[in-house]
Amino acid sequence: MNRKSLGIWHPAMLYLFLSIAVILIAWVGSFWELRNINVNSELILRSLLTIDGVRYLLHNSVSLLDDAPIANILMLLFTIGVANKSSLFKTLLHFLHHKPLSYKQYASLLLSFIVFMLMFLLLIYGVFGPEHLLLSISGTLKNSPLIDGFFAILMILVLLPCLIYGMATDSFNVVDDGIEALVSVIRLVPSYLFTLFMASFLMSVITYSRIDVLIGAGTTAIQLFSQILYWLPLPILLFFEQKSEI
Repeated sequence: MNRKSLGIWHPAMLYLFLSIAVILIAWVGSFWELRNINVNSELILRSLLTIDGVRYLLHNSVSLLDDAPIANILMLLFTIGVANKSSLFKTLLHFLHHKPLSYKQYASLLLSFIVFMLMFLLLIYGVFGPEHLLLSISGTLKNSPLIDGFFAILMILVLLPCLIYGMATDSFNVVDDGIEALVSVIRLVPSYLFTLFMASFLMSVITYSRIDVLIGAGTTAIQLFSQILYWLPLPILLFFEQKSEI
């Protein structure tokens, strides 16, 4: 089984089918003037199969990916690539299962752990230190550098120990090896970007048609649903990527 075996079950295709279903439901709902009496007696579903609907889609087509967490996803993919190529976590699992390791592996694992702990202590200091560097101006987590830069911090916490381990075990001999490890899963990006585009398109047709209001979904629920649409395909695509390499 490989990535091609996903076929119509590819997340992007599923999002496309869902978008078509929403468009058809909104069209039927607008035709029959389907209303939500509990929320707003004046609410009628809006069809995208109208001049205004087509104009909306064309106006918003360029900005569909604005809300997608592309930068965070790229940082996560970079981290996964280096972690995989360095074999740090594989060696760590062997260590935890009491499998024999070479002296170089033991020493490299210890060095990586020391680097990780130093960075972790810096993170703790940034949160609880006198300057509260990683907290907001008001001293809270809301809108803080720690929350906004979570994926960047996670990437540094994982990336640097993996690079150290890779260099110590000769997995990374030159700078190019580290860069190649960074982009080793980058071939997922085109497929994933299209999936993000279709997820954004689905959210766009849901909000324009006002189906979210019709079913009583609040802003928080819609935001949570959109994040699920954005992030859920990642483990699926990574799984089939690993399958294709076997």
